[in-house]
Amino acid sequence: MAVVLYSGNVGIGQDLGTVLRAVAGLNGDGAMTVRIVGGGKALGEFEALAAEMGLANVEFSPPVPLYQLPELLAAGDIHLICQKPGTEGLLVPSKLYSTLAAGRPSIFVGPADCEVGRIIAESGSGFVVEPGDVGKAMDALRYLAGSQALREAMGRKGRAYYEQHFGRDRSVSRIVDILEVAGNGNGSGGSAGRPAVRRRRRRSWFTVPFQRRRLAAAGAGLLVVLALTHVPGSALPSWVTGTHIDKIQHFFAYGAIAFLFFTSFRRPPGWRTMAIVLALGALIGAADELTQPLVQRTASPYDWAADVAGIMFVGVVLLAVRLFRREKLLHAALPASGRRVTAALESRRTVSRRKA
Repeated sequence: MAVVLYSGNVGIGQDLGTVLRAVAGLNGDGAMTVRIVGGGKALGEFEALAAEMGLANVEFSPPVPLYQLPELLAAGDIHLICQKPGTEGLLVPSKLYSTLAAGRPSIFVGPADCEVGRIIAESGSGFVVEPGDVGKAMDALRYLAGSQALREAMGRKGRAYYEQHFGRDRSVSRIVDILEVAGNGNGSGGSAGRPAVRRRRRRSWFTVPFQRRRLAAAGAGLLVVLALTHVPGSALPSWVTGTHIDKIQHFFAYGAIAFLFFTSFRRPPGWRTMAIVLALGALIGAADELTQPLVQRTASPYDWAADVAGIMFVGVVLLAVRLFRREKLLHAALPASGRRVTAALESRRTVSRRKA
C-alpha cells in the first residue's frame, strides 16, 4: 500500500482540500494511506473535512523533531506539495527540495506557472494539479499509487534534478557569489525599507551612476596625464623633471588611474581583470614614452616601468583586500559552514590559477 505524505505547515496558504476530495472520489480505487504530518491554522478545517467525508485512510499526526525528518521523508512513497493561488512570490514550499533530494515523486496542487510547478514539470518528477481540479488529482493519485515503477522512475528524475541544480556544491557556490556581491563595497549594507536582496538584481556595470563616475574620472585622469607628459621639456621646471621625482609621479599617476578603473566594476578585481588592465596600461605607457621625442623630451624605459609598477601595486592591494574581506565575511556569516565554504573558495581559486 502506497503512503501519500504531506509534511509541514498546514496553514491558510496550503490547499489540502483538493487532495482530500480526490481521495474521497477514488472511494478505495487505489490502495493508499494518506498521512498529514504537521500543524497550523488550517489543521482543524482539514480534519473536519476528512471526518465529514469519512476518510478512514487519512491520518493526521503532529510535527516530528528535525532529527526524525529524514526517516519521515523516506517513509512517504508519494509526497504532497500544496500552494494556494495568489501566494506566488510570497512563499515557496521548501518541501519541494527535500522531496527531490529524497528521490520521491510528488503531486503539486498549486499554480502551474509558479516556481514549484515549473521545477516539477521541468524535472519530470511528479504531477502538477491546479487547485480545485479534483479529477486531475484523482488521476495523479491513481497512477502513482498503482505503479511502483512509475514512482521509482519519477523519484530518480527528481534526485538527478536536485543534484544538478540544488546539490551541496552548487548551493555553496551560490552562497559564495551572493556574499561576494553583498560585500564588494559598492552599495553594501542596504537601507531602511529596502531589502538587501534587491542588490542581486543584474544590471550592466555602466548603468550604475557610481561606477559611471569612476570610469569617467579614470578616463579624464588618463587624458590629463598624457597631456602633461607631452608638454615640451623646456616649459617644465626642474623640480618636475628631476630623475627620481619623475618616476614617483609616473608611479602614483598611473596607480591612481588604475584604482579608479578597477573600482568602476561591479566587483573588486580578480586575476583576469588585473591582467587585462595591466596589459592596457603597459601599452598606453609605452605609447606615451615612444611619443616623447615629438615634444623634445627623452623617452625613458624607467618611466614606463614606473607606470606598470603603479598599476600592478594597486591591483595587488585591491585583490588582497578582496580576498581578506571575503574570508572574513564568510566566516562571520556562516560559522557552522565556514570550512565547507572556504574549501569551495580554495577549490575555485585553484581552478582559476590552473586556467591562467
